Amino acid sequence: MSASDGYTEYPLRRQGYDHDLYEWEILPGRVMPTWPQGDGLAAFAVVPLQTFRFDAGASPYRPAGAPSKEYPDYREWSLKDYGLRVGAFRVFDELDRRGIPATVAIDADTCRLCPRIVDEARKRGYELVAHGVSGSDVIHYELEENAEKELIASSLEAVAEASGGPVRGWLSPGRTHSPRTPDILASNGVEYVLDWAHDDAPARLRARPHELVTLPLSHELHDVNSISSLHHTAPEWAEQIVDAAGLLAAERTQGGRALGLTLTPWLVGQPHRIPSLRRALDAVGATGAWLARAGELAAVALEGE
Repeated sequence: MSASDGYTEYPLRRQGYDHDLYEWEILPGRVMPTWPQGDGLAAFAVVPLQTFRFDAGASPYRPAGAPSKEYPDYREWSLKDYGLRVGAFRVFDELDRRGIPATVAIDADTCRLCPRIVDEARKRGYELVAHGVSGSDVIHYELEENAEKELIASSLEAVAEASGGPVRGWLSPGRTHSPRTPDILASNGVEYVLDWAHDDAPARLRARPHELVTLPLSHELHDVNSISSLHHTAPEWAEQIVDAAGLLAAERTQGGRALGLTLTPWLVGQPHRIPSLRRALDAVGATGAWLARAGELAAVALEGE
C-alpha cells in the first residue's frame, strides 16, 4: 500500500494528543489555581452510586464493574445492590469522621429507585453530580447524537430534581465520551467533568458554548481499576494512595495540585476492606490538604482563569 492512496495521511497527527480539546503543555511552570486552604494541595472523594440493568448487553462494551453475564446473574447484581444498601453508608461514615465532604456521582435510575440514599447524601451535605441514566448505558462513538443528548439531558434532569438545584458536574458511566460530549454537556449548563484522569491538577477543556474544567479523578487509584481489574489487594490499594498523597504533598509548593479518589461502595464498603479504606483516608487527611467537594475545586479553577 503506497502513501499516495491516503492510508498514511492523518490530519490530527501533531505534537501532543490527537485532539484539540485542551492545550498540550507540561505541568511545571503552568499557571495553577490557588486553593483557599491546604497550601497548594486539595483532595476530593467521589462516591459513585449506580444501578445496572438486567437486560444490558455487551455492545459496545461493558464498563469496568458492570455485571458481565448475558443472563440475570443474581449474585453479581446483589453485590452491586449491596453497595446501595450497606456499603455506601459505611463509606459515608468514614468520610464524615475525617471531615472529607463527598461528591456523590449518581445516575437517574438510582435517583428514581433508591430515594433513601439520595436523602442520606443530601442530609450529610454532599454534592450530587450526574452519572448517566444507569451504569449500563454508556456513551460511545457510534451512539446517535439525539440519543446522546437525550441520555445526558435525562440524567441531569433526574439528578437536579433529586438534589433540589442545578447540576454542575458530570461523570460518565465508564468515563467515556463521544466527540460531541463536551459540547452537549456545556450546552446543558455543566461546568466540570470527572472523566479525564490527567495532570494531578485541574485543566481547561474546550467546549461550546463555554469551556469546561476537568478535575483529576485518578484512574490509577480508582478502586475498581486497582482491586477488581488489576487484582491488587485492598492493603496494596491503600498503600498506593498513601504514596500518592505523600508525593503530591511534597509537590504542593508548585501550587494547584489535586488528589481525586473514587470510593465505590460495593467494593470498598465491604467489611474486610474498611481497614484499608481507613488507612487511605487517614493518609490523605494527614497531608493537611484542602478537603473539598469537586464542585468547590472547579469553582476555584474557574475563578483563577
